[in-house]
Amino acid sequence: MIKASIIDADSDAGGELLRLLVHHPDVELVSAVSPGRDGQLVSEYHHGLVGDTDLRFTDNPDFSHTDVVFITRPGTTLPASLKDDARVIDLTGQFIGHEGFVTGIGELNRKDMVRGAMRAAIPGAATQAAVIALLPLAKRGELHGEIVVEVAGVADTDVVKAAVLQLQPDFDGRISIVAAPDGFPFTARVTLPTNCTGSDVRAIYREEFADHNFVFVIPRRPVPADVTNTNKCLLHLHVQDSALTIEALMDASVKGAAGTAVHCMNLLFGLHEVIGLQLKALGR
Repeated sequence: MIKASIIDADSDAGGELLRLLVHHPDVELVSAVSPGRDGQLVSEYHHGLVGDTDLRFTDNPDFSHTDVVFITRPGTTLPASLKDDARVIDLTGQFIGHEGFVTGIGELNRKDMVRGAMRAAIPGAATQAAVIALLPLAKRGELHGEIVVEVAGVADTDVVKAAVLQLQPDFDGRISIVAAPDGFPFTARVTLPTNCTGSDVRAIYREEFADHNFVFVIPRRPVPADVTNTNKCLLHLHVQDSALTIEALMDASVKGAAGTAVHCMNLLFGLHEVIGLQLKALGR
């Protein structure tokens, strides 16, 4: 069993992680760290966990037996007592670009995580959505011109640009990230020039994500009920007047944070990426 600890487990992301890891068949939760809540039942704070765990918060953890530690609040430093072979998964983004950390997007860095990476830093949901939307074309060297990314929330231009250059080193276009208007129904919407037809683009994306388990190209615009409480990212593609629009939608607290953290953990430990993440959508 993988022994897991969550730092700042009283955060929203920590609560969502607890919900997922309590039911993960290969994980034993050994500590839920929360300064000031030592001894309190986790389920007394995260009420949705009543009946699921008798774990208690601690403010004096011993990480010497922890196999993986999750960091859920900015400003947290790495515990000094971690084992040399312990994995670290950062949900705050503060360690993106730091030595030893890969960007924690499974669709981008699955091979790196499976082949020996020890630490992953996860960007926010909008950044993930933008990277996933651009990934198939970047891998084929087909990105050019100006790319406009509209986001609900905040996206990190540097992370998006770094991901594009990782896949298409000769890309010399501009990536502009702008705030979407109120009521924007997607996590990110990407618009860029293309010489492909709509059917060609859809074939490229379906081929790219055919062996991935969480990204799906659908023929209609997605709505929140399609992804809520799941680790899915849904993409809708539309070509008009030599411009491609990619609309991406995911649950910001699951696929955009805790779900991707579990996805990264599965990869770092060589598990099948879907374990613990076959979650039920709301439906309609």
